[in-house]
Amino acid sequence: MSGRLQFQGCVSRKLHRSGQELMVDLFMKLPESIFPTEAANVRLHFLRRRLFARWLLAPMVLQGQEETLSRLLEDLPGEQPLIAMVSVLWEGLTSLRQGLRPREQALLQRAAAYRQRPLHEVLFTTSWLHFLDPRLRLLLRRLGQGSVAPAHACARCRASQQGHAHLLPLRLLRKLQVEEISKNVYAFPALTPDFCRLFLEELDAFYASGLKSSRPNSMNRYGAVLEEVGLSLAVADFQRHVLLPLARALFPGIGDELDGHHAFVVHYRTEAGDRHLPPHRDDSEVTFNLALGRSWEGCRLIFCGLMQEPDVHRHQISHAFPGAGWAVLHLGRQVHAAEHILSGERTNLAARLLTRV
Repeated sequence: MSGRLQFQGCVSRKLHRSGQELMVDLFMKLPESIFPTEAANVRLHFLRRRLFARWLLAPMVLQGQEETLSRLLEDLPGEQPLIAMVSVLWEGLTSLRQGLRPREQALLQRAAAYRQRPLHEVLFTTSWLHFLDPRLRLLLRRLGQGSVAPAHACARCRASQQGHAHLLPLRLLRKLQVEEISKNVYAFPALTPDFCRLFLEELDAFYASGLKSSRPNSMNRYGAVLEEVGLSLAVADFQRHVLLPLARALFPGIGDELDGHHAFVVHYRTEAGDRHLPPHRDDSEVTFNLALGRSWEGCRLIFCGLMQEPDVHRHQISHAFPGAGWAVLHLGRQVHAAEHILSGERTNLAARLLTRV
């Protein structure tokens, strides 16, 4: 086997009296001939004698490939030695690279092309933890220095029965300026103005490069998908060390197993941009929305109720970002919208956090 392989964590915990689960997180730096400049993170579940596999924060592994490789691994008997499983996994990744569709090939090529000439290398090679707002840094320290421990595989099932009251004391949240502006909607200072400035400059450089990017999502027309800019690993690192601990604390059960994301930027402008956003829910368990800048009037966020709840269409609150670096964190099924922008430009970084099981 070529390349590098590293075990990140191994946890064994009881499920029932007659069964045991073993979860192994694997980190693989793949040869550039397979996936340029990217890494694959895979979680293997050994449940009694049955093996299950899923990707853990591996945004450059596309959905069709994930399904194919998962089926391949699930067909293997659980008694196989772990090294045999890893060998099959490596061979599967190599073969999947050969079966990419033209659009998927183009996506990888764009990310690799821009990754060779970024304006601010620090955004690609340095953890975004260096740019955390001091108040958020203190909060993460209270959550165990931002450490992430593997959660029970059935956490979401428990959440549906227990609800999701957050685990943080209100006094601590207020002290660190984390405000529950509406039920299950939290606003807080997340990243520094320096980060926002560097990120906006990087976006301008990407657009000036002539490289194309897909639409951010089905509703926004103006913006970029961050994995096509080459930032997928940086976003995954930020999710693992910042967003995942926050989601686990604020949305217990629902936020326990967030192992994927779709991250993008959107632009709201009076000209050459989206002017507003109609009410909708996100295709995510939890959504992180960060104001990068620039300066604007209007375009407040509107939050309503939760999908499948009686108050789904009832207006709860309109929220204006206090400034660049401030964010909101909310459930994906929280119906929300953006009012019309009156002047200027509001650029936001959004990450829809997913559970892929």
